[in-house]
Amino acid sequence: RFNIYEGGEGKLTRMHGWLYTLWGRKAQLEGDPNAALKYFETALVYPDNYGEGRHYSAQEANIYYYMGLLFSQMNQETQAQAAWTKAANQPSQITEITYFAALSLQALGQQDQANDLFRKMIDTGNRLKATARHYGYFGVGMPTPLPFELDVAPLNLAEAHLLIALGQKGIGNDTASQEAVDALTAVDPW
Repeated sequence: RFNIYEGGEGKLTRMHGWLYTLWGRKAQLEGDPNAALKYFETALVYPDNYGEGRHYSAQEANIYYYMGLLFSQMNQETQAQAAWTKAANQPSQITEITYFAALSLQALGQQDQANDLFRKMIDTGNRLKATARHYGYFGVGMPTPLPFELDVAPLNLAEAHLLIALGQKGIGNDTASQEAVDALTAVDPW
């Protein structure tokens, strides 16, 4: 049983969502849509032993985006549109999950709104890069260095470069995206 303390909310559930999303995507690419759908649905359900439920600021656009792709692949366009709409209407904080909200807007034919989100990711990444040595607000989503690793700059820089890479990729600037990926791996090779 996990005990989630102040500032740690959402971290375990986010990893849960990613784990099942990646398993679902793998099953989808391997041609098993039923297994993929089961994984995506499981990504949205948190076991009791996690010690927390769905947070008001939970971002799950990655799950809904891939679920939408699966439904579209299965020629279930109504369900695909519903999944992408859920993805596009995620809480507004800018994170790597915003990328999937923007991709969902693209799938819904809302390119201008998608580009706005991609640009917000780039802007947020640039602001974070400029203030990388500053600790942010204590709360959900704040970078959490390991004990005795008091330098928050590498964590902030990694997040900044990731946001920039995804935002640049989203607007089609592959060169700038790759430069941000290179900067990211220089800060955090994992």
